[in-house]
Formats: sequence, C-alpha cells, structure tokens
Amino acid sequence: MNSTIFEKDRYIAPFDYLISKDIREYDISKGNISVLLDNGLITDKEYEYYFNLPKKEREIKIGLRLRGNDNLINGLSEGFRSARREFILNNDIQDYEILYIDKDSITTIDHPVYNTQVSDHIDFREKNKYTSFYRLGGIDFLYFNDTFTEDFRLKGVSKNIIPFHKDFMIDFLLSVGFMGQFMERVEVINMIKNTYLSYIHKMLPLGFYRELNGYNSFKLYTGYDTYYANNIESKYIDSIDISWNANIIRTLYKIFMDEYFYTP
Repeated sequence: MNSTIFEKDRYIAPFDYLISKDIREYDISKGNISVLLDNGLITDKEYEYYFNLPKKEREIKIGLRLRGNDNLINGLSEGFRSARREFILNNDIQDYEILYIDKDSITTIDHPVYNTQVSDHIDFREKNKYTSFYRLGGIDFLYFNDTFTEDFRLKGVSKNIIPFHKDFMIDFLLSVGFMGQFMERVEVINMIKNTYLSYIHKMLPLGFYRELNGYNSFKLYTGYDTYYANNIESKYIDSIDISWNANIIRTLYKIFMDEYFYTP
C-alpha cells in the first residue's frame, strides 16, 4: 500500500460536487472504547462499563481518563490509524474513492465495501448513504434520493439550525438535489436562475435571508455598522446583507452551468 491517506485524522477530498453517485459513510461502532479494547488499553470489564453508559456520559468519562495519559492518547491515535489502514486496504479503496476521513469514519465514493470487520473488536458500520454532494462555502450539502426516500445532511453546521431554514434555503437545496439527479441540466439552471433573481430583488419570504451558516441569523447593515439579529420584521428587509446565501445560490448555478457545457 503506497498511499498514506489513512494517517490523516481529517481529510476532505478536493471535489466541488458529485451528482448521482453512491456515497457511503462507515464509522467505527463505539469508536474510542472499541479501539482502546482492541489495543489492550482497557479490560473487557472496563469496556462493558463504558459501553452501557449513555453516550454523552461515556464521552466525558473517556475524556477524563485520557487527560494527561500520553500512553492512552498515543495508543488511541495509533489504533485509529491502524483501523483506517486495514479498512482501506481490506476493501482495496483508492484515494480518489474517498470523500471524507474523520478520526473514526471513512466516506467512500462509488466503491463497494464488503469487509467492515477489521479486527476482533473494531467494525466499520455503514452509518449514512448519499447520492449527491455539493460544497457550498463552509457547508457541505449531502443529499440522498433513491426515488423512494429523500434525506440530507448539512456537514459543517449544527443540526439545530435546520428548523430555521427548513421551508426556505433547505427547501431550495432539496429541489436542487432532486432536479440535479432526475431532470435535465437546463431545467435545473433555469430554476436556480429564477430563484436567484427573486432572491436578490428581495421577493422571497423573509426566512430565505437568514444566513445558512453557524451564525444562523440575519446580517444587518445600518450604514455605519454590521450586526446579527435572530429575528427581524419584514419592514427591515432592505437592511439585510444578503450576500451569504446569494453566494450559495451562485455556486450552485456555476456547478450546473459547468455540467451543461463541459460534461460529455
């Protein structure tokens, strides 16, 4: 194995988008304690104790145990590296077939995985699957639609922001995801263009102008200063800085223009 990609605790592939692909995330079940047990750093009894704790409590207790213990910290880090290496090697996964690597997970692109058990105690379970991916500034939009089920994930922001955008920018993203997989490129381009024009002329519902990012707020410019507000009245719409979501819409427009003109 010549590649050293498995050594990375965090890796993001240099793709701007993927459409109609088989994207699957595999993560280690009970990652920390499974790796610690597999490397002889905790006993079977300790594993059972941690296993039966609520997730949050388990994470806190493991964190406290690791604090200041270089042997455990280094052993855990090496254990994760070894697990990633075995998973990639056993399934003959090439670098270009990896979308993400996180400490305890690997997300693959169009590559069947048959060997998920890499050792006695470490198993990479299939956690999520997607069919398209779009990189939108600081957020990755992962979309799934197999004609029966639709789902999505926003990677890079908290799940807590989703209800604020559900009927607005997220509804728009879901439309792009669906149309990108099942409709002609020119139809997607026209839909995005019309949305953009309505957006910049501030003809859309107010919720479209809440920034789809970690701030999850309306960015206001008073002429002298800029500040964020969680809620505003529609009469102040002309004071909103609309650039963030406008950039997301423009990014999607460019993606599908590239698809239309440059994809065979």
